[in-house]
Amino acid sequence: SDAMLMSWNVDDYQTSLQTKGNRIQARNKFMGHSDNVEDCAFKPGSSEICCSVGDDKRVVICDSRAGEKYISRIDNAHMDDINCCSFNKFNPNYFLTGSSDTKVKLFDLRRISAGDSNLLENPAPVVKTFDHHSDIVLNVKWSPSDSRYFASSGMEVPLYIWDCAIAHSTTSSDSIDP
Repeated sequence: SDAMLMSWNVDDYQTSLQTKGNRIQARNKFMGHSDNVEDCAFKPGSSEICCSVGDDKRVVICDSRAGEKYISRIDNAHMDDINCCSFNKFNPNYFLTGSSDTKVKLFDLRRISAGDSNLLENPAPVVKTFDHHSDIVLNVKWSPSDSRYFASSGMEVPLYIWDCAIAHSTTSSDSIDP
């Protein structure tokens, strides 16, 4: 694995068809991971800001306007591989991550400092930790119609529906704004 996050533009594909090209080049190549990138999600309302997660237990925030280097990176965001991430379309400062450590974490972009940080030393970016899965978490998705709810699923049979207004937290009792 090259541990890179890359983005393309569909308009470039249309141009390459017109010029009889068969390959398009990535618009952006982002550095910041040291192992496989498992998932990425754009911040709602932005075509520039993206969150990526991977087997290196990192959350990497990139901004295409800033070049190839990430703008923020959180090491040890989970205790095991991070498999998925999802932004809340109603409050785009909130995003979820799901991990092989069986936990789902809710992060607030406003609490993440620029550059490198380590969650073991500074847990501030985590608003809540949802700890009810008994096996690997493979998918997290926010409700398309309500900012309070999200679903998570993994290797075990149940699909969990969470209400962020209910105190499920194991790390924080902070309330969140829907």
